[in-house]
Amino acid sequence: MLRLPRAVIEDRFGLTGDEGAAHAVVGDCTLGIGGGGFLYTNTESLSLGVVLRLDDLVRSGRTAIEVFEHFLEHPGLAPYVRDAQVQEYGSHLVAEGGAAMVGTLATHGMVVVGEAAGLTINSGLTVRGMDLAIGSAIAAADAIVEAVAAGDVSATGLAGYRRRLEEGFVLKDMATYARAPKFLERTGMYGAYGELAADVFHGVFGLDTTPRRHLLTVARRALKTSPVTVRQLVSDGWAGVRAL
Repeated sequence: MLRLPRAVIEDRFGLTGDEGAAHAVVGDCTLGIGGGGFLYTNTESLSLGVVLRLDDLVRSGRTAIEVFEHFLEHPGLAPYVRDAQVQEYGSHLVAEGGAAMVGTLATHGMVVVGEAAGLTINSGLTVRGMDLAIGSAIAAADAIVEAVAAGDVSATGLAGYRRRLEEGFVLKDMATYARAPKFLERTGMYGAYGELAADVFHGVFGLDTTPRRHLLTVARRALKTSPVTVRQLVSDGWAGVRAL
């Protein structure tokens, strides 16, 4: 967390009143490691960090602090964080096993909520946890009130907790993205596809005095020089549609 005066934050991000800004970042910020970066505005501070796949980080031989420092010093970030003072610094390991990771949610005298219950979602575009924690906490509170009133705080008496999660958005959303964790393990998502997309976009939008070609022609040429095969593209595309 980086401290900056409110007026400076509003000026740099074009904010007024109680408005805020949230930036999700992909690409060079993670030095080729699966993951991304984030930059959120608070009233008088900025929340800045990177989210990294642990297995990919280990394979890279780099450290998390090395990746974060690279992001912090990136020229694209400099205008936003100039003259900011570090206020807090930390790290956190988040399990993202999806619906398959959610186990027993209630036992005698206890319910498990939020991240501790495995209620996190990584859809590839968004990483969710706070809303699921709030939703599960509300469901837990209602279930506890019901159980105490009935004089039964056993696992059976607290069964209303899971029922409320199933009836609300929490477990419905977990089920919707149940295939996402497996899909996001596909390594092409963090390397070859980005390079392929960059080649296609450069061919479409680049203005270098050479004649322009139709998108299909540009894509075909990019595929010929890419390690990505058409079969892999179709397979991953179909898996992505089903997962996300």
